[in-house]
Amino acid sequence: DRQRVVLLVRLAQLRETHLRELAQAVETYRQVLDLDPRNGDAVGALERLLGQPAGKEHELTIATILEPIYKAAGDWAKQVGVYEIMVRHAFDPVRKIELLHEIAELYEVGGDDPGKAFDTHARAVREDPRHEATQQQLERLARVQSRWKDLVALYDQVAREAGEEDLKVALLFKVAQIHELELGDDPSAVGTYERVLAVAP
Repeated sequence: DRQRVVLLVRLAQLRETHLRELAQAVETYRQVLDLDPRNGDAVGALERLLGQPAGKEHELTIATILEPIYKAAGDWAKQVGVYEIMVRHAFDPVRKIELLHEIAELYEVGGDDPGKAFDTHARAVREDPRHEATQQQLERLARVQSRWKDLVALYDQVAREAGEEDLKVALLFKVAQIHELELGDDPSAVGTYERVLAVAP
């Protein structure tokens, strides 16, 4: 296997640099990592390709190859990078939300950055405003960081853009309850309840 790894690395390098066969080079680097997951030449080459315009066409494949390697190494920052690539290419809304939740957790647990975790969950709620788990995480992080005003602004924006009446009403109720219970701002709560009545008399 050691000899195969050496030869496969050389083959991949030839395909990448001399033949400009990037798809085949990426596949060959994958074969190298199947045999030797810690091979620095293959990992470095794939990371280099991610940073080049020519590698953009293959970025999802490269991200899929690198993700388990970064996960095994506990490299949360690089995991975030590959998950962001996967988010850009995710056509399934459920999968996109799962990835955003993963990114938020990495920011909070790995990076000790609840602010970025909040911002990532905010992206998720814009993708799917009805997702209860996303709303729960946002409200938890708002409590931890005293970011209730940011959450009010987010829910208000999503409510304004919502096309469905029931969704608009549900989000406005959340805004009113935050004004009333968390911010102690009764006049703003009253104004928001009036907006609910304007939508659903």
